[in-house]
Amino acid sequence: MGYVFISYSTADQDYVYRLEAHLRSNDIDVWIDHQDMHGGQGLNKTIIEGIYNCHAFLFVVSTNSEASKWVPQEVAYAQSLDKPMFPLMLEGNPQTSEFALILAYLKYDDVRSGNMISDGTLARIRVVCGTSTGHGSNCAEVSPPEPLPVKPQPAAPPQAETPLRTVLMPSEKLMPAPFGWIEIPDKDYSIGKYPVTNAQFARFIEAGGYETQKWWPKVGWQHRKTNDWTAPRHWRDRNWNADEKPVVGISWYEAVAFCMWLSEVSGEVIMLPTEDQWKYAAQGEDNRTYPWGDQWDGSMCNNNVWNDIWVYLKTKPNDHGKGTTPVTAYENRNTSATGAIDMAGNVWEWCLTGGVDRTNQVDIEVTRRVLRGGSWNDTDLGLFRCDFRLGGDSVRGNRSNGFRLCRS
Repeated sequence: MGYVFISYSTADQDYVYRLEAHLRSNDIDVWIDHQDMHGGQGLNKTIIEGIYNCHAFLFVVSTNSEASKWVPQEVAYAQSLDKPMFPLMLEGNPQTSEFALILAYLKYDDVRSGNMISDGTLARIRVVCGTSTGHGSNCAEVSPPEPLPVKPQPAAPPQAETPLRTVLMPSEKLMPAPFGWIEIPDKDYSIGKYPVTNAQFARFIEAGGYETQKWWPKVGWQHRKTNDWTAPRHWRDRNWNADEKPVVGISWYEAVAFCMWLSEVSGEVIMLPTEDQWKYAAQGEDNRTYPWGDQWDGSMCNNNVWNDIWVYLKTKPNDHGKGTTPVTAYENRNTSATGAIDMAGNVWEWCLTGGVDRTNQVDIEVTRRVLRGGSWNDTDLGLFRCDFRLGGDSVRGNRSNGFRLCRS
């Protein structure tokens, strides 16, 4: 079962707490901030995780929420994640509200008399929260179509080149380009130079990856059958599946199954990086803030950071960012301390590590696993920091989640 996230101003808490009780009495799980967690300039990390993992997003519109520093940011973040949204008009005029553009294209409930949400909205929330977000694809084709044209990126300043090995590893011969390993000095592991692409993931599907149980953790195989996974979500959508774009729409279990398949066919030991391995590959010895250095620069990676929340809401309320880009698009800019590419932006990357208990075991049920790096649709620059960790639903695959490999 999923949950609904409630975004509101604390000044409206009397109504909102009654709403929370009403939802819970109708067997709907609720995520709500009772402690005013926000502080500083950006969204609180716990709030970010709450929105990221919710199945439905409900926000209360009032003069208080319009004046709030946080409600508009929470709404914009939920929009960027394409969450099912349920506005409640508690106070004011929908035509003159600061949220007017959103209310114009989303059905809202009028609760200005203090009434609870309608039975119809309650039923819609129940359906959304009671249905898995990761639906299997029934596609017959497994090879991604030809890539779409990519807008040329501006020239980038030169960076030090990573020394090339003269002997290719078996995995480098098996995987379509761009593919390679970055050897991490004195750490006994190598990190994938790029996130795994659609063309590379297609090899796993063509090898019978979704029909071969031995490559899946036992728990993951059960999830595959329950959710009828036969390919990543959005696999046939040309907006997401160009050959050199990172594969998206995959759960943590699908990423692990790919690693176990590639380990077998290459004879190498390949798995997702632990979060410590990922973090070191991004920061190196100098513990830099971002893979390229200590200063934020939006031109260095694929992101959707905005500076003025009201401009964002009023000018592009339904714009969810640029979408993913080929993994080489920012090669000469988004390069980490160790030489890995795209470790900030484009896609969140699954790590082996559990989000709460920090286990690195594969064959146990762990509800949340760590995601690192931020993505193309994230609006808060803090999410792109090398030290930011997000706990993602390990069964969920969406348009923001991808992965890279680690070889030991």
